[in-house]
Amino acid sequence: MRFCGQCGTALAPRCPQCGAEAPTGFRFCGQCGASLERGAAATEDPAPAAAAKPAASTRDQSRLASYTPKHLAEKILKARSALEGERRQVTVLFADLAGFTTIAEQRDPEEVHGIIDRCFELITAEVHRFEGTINQYTGDGVMALFGAPIAHEDGPRRAVHAALGIQQALREYGRELQAERGLALKLRIGINTGPVVVGRIGDDLRMDYTAVGDTTNLAARLQQIARPGSVLVSGATHKLIAGFFETLDLGETPVKGHAPVRVFEVLRHRGRRARLDVAVERGLTPLVGRDRELGVLRELFHEVKAGRGQVAFVAGEAGIGKSRLLLEVRRALADAGEPVTWLEGGCISFGQSIPFLPLIDQLRASFGIEEFDGEPEIIAKIEHGMRRMGELEAHIPYIRYMLSVDPGDPAILAMDASARRRKIFDAASALSLRGAALQPLVLVFEDLHWVDTSSEEYLASLMDSVAGVRLMLVLTYRIGYTPPFGARSFHTAMTLRSLSAAEALAMARQVLGAEQFPEELRAALMEKAEGVPLFVEEVTKTLLDLGVLRREDGGYRMVKGISEVSVPDTIQGIIMARLDRLGEDGKRTVQLASVIGRRFLQRLLERIAGFAGRLEGLLQELKALEIIYEQGLLPEPAYIFKHAVIQDVAYQSLLVQRRKELHRAVGHAIEELYADRLADHCEELAHHFVNGEEWDEAFAYLIRSGDKAKDAYANQAALDFYGKALEVGQRIGAKVPPRRMMAIYQQRAQVWRLSSRYAEAIADSEQMLALARSVADRRGEGEALVELALAHWLTFASEHVPDTKRCAEQALAIAGETGDRLVLAKSLTYLGLVDQVDGNLLEADRKLEKALRISEEENFRDSISQCQNWLAAHANWRGEFEKALVFCRAGERTAAEIHDGLQELIGLSFRCLALTSLGEYAEAFAAINDGMAKAKDRNSAFIIGRLTNSLGWLHQELGDFARAVEYNRESVDIGRRVKNPNVEISAAINLGLDHLNLGAPGQAVSLLEETLVRVEKFAFGAHRWRWMIHLHVYLGEALLASGEPEQALIQVEKALVQARATGSMKYVARCHALRGDIALRAGHASPAEADLAEALRIARAIRYPTLTWQAAHLLARARAATADMEAAVEVARLAAETIDGVAARIPDPALKRTFLAWPRVQAALDDRSRLERGTGLLP
Repeated sequence: MRFCGQCGTALAPRCPQCGAEAPTGFRFCGQCGASLERGAAATEDPAPAAAAKPAASTRDQSRLASYTPKHLAEKILKARSALEGERRQVTVLFADLAGFTTIAEQRDPEEVHGIIDRCFELITAEVHRFEGTINQYTGDGVMALFGAPIAHEDGPRRAVHAALGIQQALREYGRELQAERGLALKLRIGINTGPVVVGRIGDDLRMDYTAVGDTTNLAARLQQIARPGSVLVSGATHKLIAGFFETLDLGETPVKGHAPVRVFEVLRHRGRRARLDVAVERGLTPLVGRDRELGVLRELFHEVKAGRGQVAFVAGEAGIGKSRLLLEVRRALADAGEPVTWLEGGCISFGQSIPFLPLIDQLRASFGIEEFDGEPEIIAKIEHGMRRMGELEAHIPYIRYMLSVDPGDPAILAMDASARRRKIFDAASALSLRGAALQPLVLVFEDLHWVDTSSEEYLASLMDSVAGVRLMLVLTYRIGYTPPFGARSFHTAMTLRSLSAAEALAMARQVLGAEQFPEELRAALMEKAEGVPLFVEEVTKTLLDLGVLRREDGGYRMVKGISEVSVPDTIQGIIMARLDRLGEDGKRTVQLASVIGRRFLQRLLERIAGFAGRLEGLLQELKALEIIYEQGLLPEPAYIFKHAVIQDVAYQSLLVQRRKELHRAVGHAIEELYADRLADHCEELAHHFVNGEEWDEAFAYLIRSGDKAKDAYANQAALDFYGKALEVGQRIGAKVPPRRMMAIYQQRAQVWRLSSRYAEAIADSEQMLALARSVADRRGEGEALVELALAHWLTFASEHVPDTKRCAEQALAIAGETGDRLVLAKSLTYLGLVDQVDGNLLEADRKLEKALRISEEENFRDSISQCQNWLAAHANWRGEFEKALVFCRAGERTAAEIHDGLQELIGLSFRCLALTSLGEYAEAFAAINDGMAKAKDRNSAFIIGRLTNSLGWLHQELGDFARAVEYNRESVDIGRRVKNPNVEISAAINLGLDHLNLGAPGQAVSLLEETLVRVEKFAFGAHRWRWMIHLHVYLGEALLASGEPEQALIQVEKALVQARATGSMKYVARCHALRGDIALRAGHASPAEADLAEALRIARAIRYPTLTWQAAHLLARARAATADMEAAVEVARLAAETIDGVAARIPDPALKRTFLAWPRVQAALDDRSRLERGTGLLP
């Protein structure tokens, strides 16, 4: 309002940006600095009204079946002259409503007519979307053809896309009918490809088809046998669509009136087979006017090949062709067959706060990381790539950290930021230098005028290392940026100049495809394009769009004076002028599409545009003008702006409030169009509602997006969404229930834990706790406390155990007060784990079993799986292997049901241990192989390390120490690489046993004593007492073999005390066996016999065959030493029989031979024979 509504007095103008009063004469706001002239212009030319919601269709329902879009009708009529009596290869689609006869009999005819008309409308729309034609309506179905009358080389693919689109549309309509009228509606579709004869097309688009062979008949038969809701295709069609769709081979299938045929069910579209930007790149005009610069860069590369590194600085204005020049250099090197690794990274205008952005681009390209790769895939690719290069092991965690995945070493997360930054610099430099040592390396950093500080500092640190290696740095930037890297002898700077008049004309000739130009056009190009290649291309196309140029006789003629046309002075103006000349509908289409994004779906644009029946034509015009490109065959038509800058200019031309309105409109349109698939679009919805400032919806979709990313292990995306949700929630304020904010902190804490970022997990759990306490939410307080207890526990740091206990005890008290059984179950679980730390497994079991009962009663499946796995672990440690198997299998099953991949693998790893202990070797090998495949598929380095260790132990049990040492060394390497002491130390202990059995007891003693020191100083909780038992036993064996029985006995006594205290019966038995062996070697047969008899008793009780035959063999020798020959023979036979049983269960013949050749096995079998013959034992 510019004047008072009461008295007519002129009102003081106000700033359109901040609302402050703007005194007369001011050109800029004194409060915020915004332009007042733009505000005045905006006031005089008000924003267009918000896009109206599309009205419901008013077409007569009786005409729906015969409707054909205008552009398609024109194509058909244009093609009709070539279709008289012509033989064509077509794809025939038959669609039929399942059970329609029953519906027709039960419903009013008018209602049935409305339903079938709506179905025909949906089917027809999808057929026409992929430029098929409806040949006939069959009462309750249709026959459609693809490939005639409009020829398409990809007709079969279009037909299948249409079929999937039809099924999707009918599913949506079916749900609507089910909800409103209780009707179940499904469609069968059959598709076949083959020859037909096409008759004459009339002006009414009627067409007669005569089938040649059984093309049409087979399509109809396939439709008849299709399962309702499915799409079946013949073998002929499948051959033409294979690779583009996921299909299920149904094999040779009987078909009525036809020999059996190979049939496939189409499940879904596989996605595009190539990136769009590659297709766009094919449209580039040939390079003009850059021969000198191209030559310089190639010469610099030859210097690099000779080991003299180079840095090239390429400067120029926007659109001058910096990126294009580098593309041509890369192509030239490829054409010349030059061995080179070329990696590019670009800075972006809004990326100056994103550390290492261009470097991250290069790393992702180097390791082949795709856009949708999750954390496990990224880690695997980094590890594989850097290991393959060699000499980079120490730098892997820092590269992982830079790519926002778990570094594998909690110490990195705890490092001082500046120290970690230096390490990252070192790692990135080492990777580049190592790559350059293997093959000449070109690293391109584009648009440094937008560079982030971290990347700039990294480049500065890298400069000194370039000169003596086969490395070429290419840095591009706009005029105005000054590189802060100084000047060196190996630096080369070049500034791209504007094209000369001749070069600009040469480029224009390439655009127009003509040699001759009117003089006026030459002048316009020189004046308006200023020799900037992008400007030349756009100005030339602008003149064509305006109709200033007309093609005649191989050249162009001016039909309008240049002076009549206002050609913009800048690229921004050029693009905006082109948009203005599109007309109201055309420009509005581009603007609306720009809000959706660089890529947009036609159906979504149609919903917000309100161009009833006209949008498709407008899009075709925009395609012809090369404003947009069609994005290829997708499940539904989609487009992309040719240049991102076109989208940006169109978007920026909208008033801020209009943008918000449109973002809201897009968001609501997505909700309506994809109501049954909102999970597929929640990220887009979050984006649009955030930008539309519709905060309630934004909040909800940000949470859903975070949850989706979390479930997909896209951890950084999840953290970003949850972080934004917390911001929006704070903006909304009191309207957001504290419970929802607490849930976000809880979910984000879970992501932090998954990423091994425990400090952040603890911080978010404390925020959750503070929120709960601020509103006196005792249930929420309990939930936060168990989250805190778990976060502290997962640090595997002894100093966090008191916090785990404190939080769990407080949670337990609250559970008693509130009756919250989930909090009760989880608090008991974590208190049980605290008992585990102290070695009190019986009390730990009591708590875990109680937690499990509660969880099973309430179906808390995440808690169930965790309890089952830890109960399995405890049973394994006590030697209760069969009980362990029951819990393992249950834990695996529960975890698999809820898609908890880590808990499933943990359960499987405990199952492998129990199976091996019980002598079920074939099943153990199968479980390990299955676990390895799953762990590698999920990129779980921890589980891969654990199972590799288990595989080493399994080979130890069977006497194959040569193979065992390989597996155990590999496991040690994995543990070190991923900074997991659980894996590394466990494997190192087994490695000591390998050395002992391979005849190197001194090496075994040295390794085991070193490992013992590490465990005493650094091990955590349960690991300490378990590993100490293992180490004391193995060290005792190694010391005995080294001739130090007194020292060996000391180790045995230490192990026995701890094993008895924790109920570790397997190791109690091993201690008795080892103590008996020590006594036997010292000539003390009677005490030896007592210990060995106890060892055998326990081994048989827990069903552990390895210790059974080993203890029985030693006991036979002890009884022989006491002259109890009958008893000696008895246990010697037991040893031999157990050995035979073990050998019988070994699945691999070579491994069985190795087992039977094991000297210890041979000694047991030889002693049995000697005792039976009465020839006496060898010493």
